[in-house]
Amino acid sequence: MYRLLFIAIICFLSYCHIIKAESITKISDNNITVIIKKKYGVEGRKKLSYFTGVYQNTKIISDPASEHLYRINSILPVVEINITYENGVDFYYPASVGDTITIDVTGNIPFVQTTNKDSYSYDYNWIGNYYKLYGEKSINLYKYKNKDKSVRKKKRFINERIEELKQKEKFLNEKFKVGMLSAPAYNFYSKRILLDIVLFKIGYFTSSEYDNLSEFVYKNQDTYYIYSSCRGYIRNYVFHKSEMTKNMYDPRMGFDWLKSDTLIKLVAKTHLMVDFMTMISFKCRNNDFFDRVEYMNSILTDDRYNNIIKSITPKKTSEKYSEDEVWLKRIDGTKTGLSDVLKRHKGKVIYIDLWASWCAPCCSLIPKVKQIAKDYSDKGLVVVYLAFMDKEKQWMKGVNRLNLTDEDDSYLILNSMKASLLKKLKVRSIPRYLLIDKSGNISNTNAPDPKGKSIHKELLKLL
Repeated sequence: MYRLLFIAIICFLSYCHIIKAESITKISDNNITVIIKKKYGVEGRKKLSYFTGVYQNTKIISDPASEHLYRINSILPVVEINITYENGVDFYYPASVGDTITIDVTGNIPFVQTTNKDSYSYDYNWIGNYYKLYGEKSINLYKYKNKDKSVRKKKRFINERIEELKQKEKFLNEKFKVGMLSAPAYNFYSKRILLDIVLFKIGYFTSSEYDNLSEFVYKNQDTYYIYSSCRGYIRNYVFHKSEMTKNMYDPRMGFDWLKSDTLIKLVAKTHLMVDFMTMISFKCRNNDFFDRVEYMNSILTDDRYNNIIKSITPKKTSEKYSEDEVWLKRIDGTKTGLSDVLKRHKGKVIYIDLWASWCAPCCSLIPKVKQIAKDYSDKGLVVVYLAFMDKEKQWMKGVNRLNLTDEDDSYLILNSMKASLLKKLKVRSIPRYLLIDKSGNISNTNAPDPKGKSIHKELLKLL
């Protein structure tokens, strides 16, 4: 029975939709309901995430409310529900269509219950019982994952993690043999443990290099794509092979590389290509989307996928912008070129902030940029905000959120990927800052950010 559920994953991928409600209502057969409980006064941010066909949905649980309800309208028969704690430890559980699952995240280890069906005693809380028996050593192992760069310690971390996974596997086998774990739950957890052992052996959790696709993942990707660790591995592999990591994660490169790739199979390829098309619609020129939509439609066989593509299709426009100018749009809708902006402020020092509404580090630094503008405006400094690879609707929301509506020099770049100046400057990541001297020449193509002392030293020299 459980094997059929995994086969169904291959045939029925689609878009998922979630609704957050204030109170529990009747659950339809197509829904999975997850109720997160958290006692008042308990600190620490938790994260709920799940994948139901196309998008990886994530919800941050940080407020002190005692109960959060999430309804997942899933077309997959089985979904992996992930709860990630602030220290990076991830707990995962199977959820079938029609289930109502309550997860109490008050303690160090979640406590899970189902209210719609009977379950075996270890179907959801086996990990808690495992830790009671063997201690929480594995939680401490995660400290090596990102903080320690020592090759020797990383190797030790990998070996310790593999041994711990094997110990968990043995624990599961024992509980299944004595009837404390149902067959579907046992299959779900044992496959995830096997996958994680393979991924640790090839260095997925401790490396950013993915030169070759794991043979195990290649042969079993359709079956294991339900698991977040499999999806993450394949996604990072595509990022690396398409060189997206070297080019500001340009989704066009990932999409175009997947078109010719023969190793990524249909389930993963479809999901990633739809995901890349969403990013192209959000971040790139409209023509970049339309150049690829015909191929996208040719491989989609499910109307629900086609509906996603229709929902993200931008309006067609015949407007084109030359490459020899950085074309800009003001908040009031008027258009100009960067060269005109620089001419208008000739005789003053200009600090250019390349940012985007989708870039969290950029947005977090804007208050500091505004402070610099305030501190040096009477000395002849002008700050120009240029939204790079942004969409107008999202840009406007970001402008309003960050109180940039009153700024005289806040613009949206209309040809981020085509402007020859931006290509020459090799703008591949943001935030990025430029300094223009009083003569209108670029004095620093990679100027200091606004949070340190270096920017003040440079400004004083130029002013």
